[in-house]
Amino acid sequence: MREFYDVVIEKDKYIYKDIEEFMIALGYKFKRAKTIDVNYLFKHKDIKNIILKYSIVDKKPMIKLKFCASNNYSEFFHEAIRKTIDEYEFKYTGCYDCGTCKSKLLGYTCTYDHETYFRCGKELIELGMIDASNLDEIKMLLLAQHNYYLKEEGKIHSIESNYKKKS
Repeated sequence: MREFYDVVIEKDKYIYKDIEEFMIALGYKFKRAKTIDVNYLFKHKDIKNIILKYSIVDKKPMIKLKFCASNNYSEFFHEAIRKTIDEYEFKYTGCYDCGTCKSKLLGYTCTYDHETYFRCGKELIELGMIDASNLDEIKMLLLAQHNYYLKEEGKIHSIESNYKKKS
């Protein structure tokens, strides 16, 4: 992961390292994606979906995550969803009818120019530049997504049982 940390400015390295350590504590391992661009995926043996990716975009560190299991997040995350929808010029909005969603339609809802748009939950959301003020919320959203997928995979029956298992 040295390539990624080489582009992170020194004062911000602890932010990304803290998230990395949090994911490792949840049982994730990072792996460099087989791409030309530098991308590190965080994989969990019991979860098929990637919920976190570290990337280098335009020689800057970028974090992309999946947090659609929660609908309780700050304006920073709403804005990241809006920017993602806008970046792709509204092409990837709506449900794809891919059959991935099991118990409920899973994705992001965003109101933009007085219209409500849905972004599929299979997609990672690029957060842009993060700082220490985002750290606790990022970890809270990652934990919610992690627990959601464990429950969907039948690895836990309730989120509470996963908390007991970790303590």
